[in-house]
This record gives sequence, C-alpha cells and structure tokens, in this order.
Amino acid sequence: MINRISKLAVTLVLLLVAGTAGGTTWLVPGDQPTIAAGLAAAAPGDTVQVASGTYFEHGLVMPDGVVLRGETGYHADVVIDAQQLARVLFCDDLGPATAVEDLTITGGFADGDGSDAFGGGVFCQHAALRFSGCAIVGNYAVVGGGMSLRYDSDVLFEDCIFRENMAASSGGGLRLYQSAPVLRRCQFIDNAVEMDGAGIFSGSSALSI
Repeated sequence: MINRISKLAVTLVLLLVAGTAGGTTWLVPGDQPTIAAGLAAAAPGDTVQVASGTYFEHGLVMPDGVVLRGETGYHADVVIDAQQLARVLFCDDLGPATAVEDLTITGGFADGDGSDAFGGGVFCQHAALRFSGCAIVGNYAVVGGGMSLRYDSDVLFEDCIFRENMAASSGGGLRLYQSAPVLRRCQFIDNAVEMDGAGIFSGSSALSI
C-alpha cells in the first residue's frame, strides 16, 4: 500500500511538472479582452499571443518568464498604440526566458519626473529579456524616446527597427546606462534628439553588434 501511494505521488508530481513546463497560451482577444489582461493572467512559461489589429493600450507591465508575441510573425500586423497618453511597456527585473516578439510599439510618451521621463516606447531596468522582430516607432521621452535601458538591462535585440522616435535629452532611438545589450540585424531610421545621440546614446554601457 505504501509503495502504491508513493508511486501515485511521484506520478502526480511528474504530471504537474510537465504541465508547468508546457505553459499556457493566452489568446488576445480570444481568452483575454486586452493585452493588459493577458499579461496579468500569464504565469512564467506562458505565452500571450495577440491577434492582428491595433490595440490602444498603455502602461503595460511585462511579467517575468512570459512571451508576448504577435500571432502572424510580422510586426506591422499587431500594433500597440499608446496615443501619447503614457509609456507603452515597462520591463523590470526580468530574466532571459522573457520575450517580446513580432509587434509594433508606438505612440508612447514619457515626459514626467524621475523614472517617468525614461523610455517612451519601452523602459527596462534590471532586465535581460529578448526583443525579436519588433518595430519601435514614433515614441517620445525626455530620455530614450524609443527605449531606455538601465541598471544591468542586458537585452538581446534581433531583427528590430527603431524608427522616428524622439528624445529631449539623449537617445532618440535607444538610450543605455550601465547595461550591455546585444543588437543583431537591427535598424535605426530617422530618430531624433535635441541633445545627444539621435540613434543610440550609450552612457557607462557596453554595446555589442
């Protein structure tokens, strides 16, 4: 009897581990009505898959270990537009299992004080996630119009486009501070800045291309 109970317990543990490893795919707007709701529902190992369309959302917070991606594999099909109301996406304390794939981030605005001045499109700190096949377009911030990375944000960028972003201080497209990102096959097009670094501004950082 004891052996049978032990074997049953082991089987249940293995089933739980297998289920966790597979993760859940949350469809937006199928399973969750908004991207924000999908991210809030997701747990590490899950995927939030977004259908084609434009989503007027801002203030999104990326969870650790979750993949956010557009369903078609082409960034122009899935657009997150903050309409200049606030930053689009905040990434804090994230590991390399976290990823954002195949979507466009636009209309972000960060013109406040302190950390609210960083990263109109995306602001990352203590984050080592991956961006793949994304377009960061038409965002504004005091620091890092398209995106701002600071404090060990060793982000991997693959096949990403930074276009027509603007910053008042530094880093029209991308602004770095104490970080070591890697850029592979990325493009910086028509970004602008009032002071330093229209495309990329690197402060106390190591950039690999």
